[in-house]
Amino acid sequence: MVRGDGQVKILDFGVAKKVPQSDQNTTMDQERAGTPAYMAPEFLLNKVIDGRADIFSLGIVFYEVLAGAHPFSATSFAGTIDGILRQKPKGLRTVNTQVPEVLERIVERMLAKVPAERYANAAELLAELERVQGIAAGAATEQLIPVRTSRRKWMWLAALLSAAGMIGFAGHPLWKKWRPTVSVNKQLVVLPFSPSSNDSSAWAFSNGLTETLTTKLATLTNRYPLQVVPMSEVREAGVKTVDDARRDFGVNLVLVGTFEEAKGMVRVTYVLEDAATKRSLLGDVITSDGNDPFGVEDKVVESILNALDVQLRGSDRTALTQRETAAPAAYDYYLRGRGYLQEYQKPEGLDHAIELFQRAIDKDPNYSLGYAGLGEAYWREYENTQDRQWADKAKQACQRAEALGENLAGTHVCLGTVLKGTGEYELAAAEFRRAVEIDSTNDDAVRELASAYEKLGKPGEAEAAYQQAIAMRPQVWMGYNRLGIFYNNQGRYKEAVSQFEEVIRLAPDSYRGYSNLGATYLALGQYSEAIPKFQKSAEIWPTAFSYSNLATAYFYQKRYADAALTYEQAVKLKEGGYGVWGNLSEA
Repeated sequence: MVRGDGQVKILDFGVAKKVPQSDQNTTMDQERAGTPAYMAPEFLLNKVIDGRADIFSLGIVFYEVLAGAHPFSATSFAGTIDGILRQKPKGLRTVNTQVPEVLERIVERMLAKVPAERYANAAELLAELERVQGIAAGAATEQLIPVRTSRRKWMWLAALLSAAGMIGFAGHPLWKKWRPTVSVNKQLVVLPFSPSSNDSSAWAFSNGLTETLTTKLATLTNRYPLQVVPMSEVREAGVKTVDDARRDFGVNLVLVGTFEEAKGMVRVTYVLEDAATKRSLLGDVITSDGNDPFGVEDKVVESILNALDVQLRGSDRTALTQRETAAPAAYDYYLRGRGYLQEYQKPEGLDHAIELFQRAIDKDPNYSLGYAGLGEAYWREYENTQDRQWADKAKQACQRAEALGENLAGTHVCLGTVLKGTGEYELAAAEFRRAVEIDSTNDDAVRELASAYEKLGKPGEAEAAYQQAIAMRPQVWMGYNRLGIFYNNQGRYKEAVSQFEEVIRLAPDSYRGYSNLGATYLALGQYSEAIPKFQKSAEIWPTAFSYSNLATAYFYQKRYADAALTYEQAVKLKEGGYGVWGNLSEA
């Protein structure tokens, strides 16, 4: 930060630890914290670290001061980490020609991938910088930049020296207590972890791990100040970036991460980001034995809860570590099966999922969730092929899952889904009711229960189910949105309006509430009220749906020119939509 008088102030140099001399050659897994995008390669690789890792981190800061950009910045978090590990940054002088060549060499040495090639300690680095400063201040024979350059032009070097000097204060107790502030009202989206390789098995494990840890976090949402968007919603909306998460779900926190599997070890690197500012709040690198998927998951969940500042009570901590199988290999196959199941539209994805769930069951014949996963995979096969044999197999697998895991919500959701899909709505509703009784935070169970009631022609019971979901999690906008859609479909527009207004209140950065409220006003014929809602929705995220509805509102106001121009915007976003082309033609 720069004060009004031009003085540069370093306000945040992170959380540091003074390592005793006797510990200089030991790793620090037990107290690892920080922002992975500023970590040294040996830190990310879980190798032995010492003070030279801080030299590397400081080198990244120096580079940013001088170049105005992170030296390893990429379009994705995974790309940034890969840059730290493997790539050489662009030369400083190619970015900023005013950087002296001697200073460029200093920063390059700080950013060396191998610790031995960096400065041995901060004192050596400081001495080198002071030498450069002395040259800049007076040696006419070694002029670094033109003499006419004012003192202000050299302020960046003073800032670098100040930063280097601050290393000495890192052990002060106040630094240890400081941590970035995470919102009290935590609304979180966990994005699927990106594997560091193209290996499909690693990708499947990564996706499966993301799904299971998201499910575990979601079970806490009715007892702690934390709301987690279900992974099923994230997949359905196609959310892949921080911006996607904010505009789709209106969350204030997004967790992004990478996954690496090699030589029997697993490494998960994540960063918790502020969705509005994209500022990295906290992060961690978790390395664990790849043959112990339980340990991997437990470490990641515990680290994320610490980052979110969620302090668990004893019973909840115990519940999070409960296992449905004692066989690590069975759980490994299960995780990878869940990952492949996310690609259920692809036949090869389902084939892999079925094979892996079967292997999980082979390792543990009493693994209830293994059978539930197999049942879901069979059901997806039925949806894709409409071959009745798959529906029969799905029902058998889900029934077996339920027999082994009567007290697991997932087994009842499995069987309820098959029963509902084959028209046995009454039985399906009973299964979903049981799932909700076991786990009141299970969004899929509540949504499917309400849907089953609608299929049965019982709108009163469906409405009660939606209201129950809201009562369980009153700070989650999705419950209000579903009830609003239900009211809209029932022609109860005024009641729908109140629900969508609540969606906007809880998620003002999401386009959905504005879009759905606009559609309800459109159905009511209140075009003047609908127009600003569609405009706001399109401002957050321009979609063919919002533009088309906005154009329709203009059309009914007889603003045909505005309608035609807006339909053209919809056509650009959704080529080939015959309805939009027809409306454009009419306008």
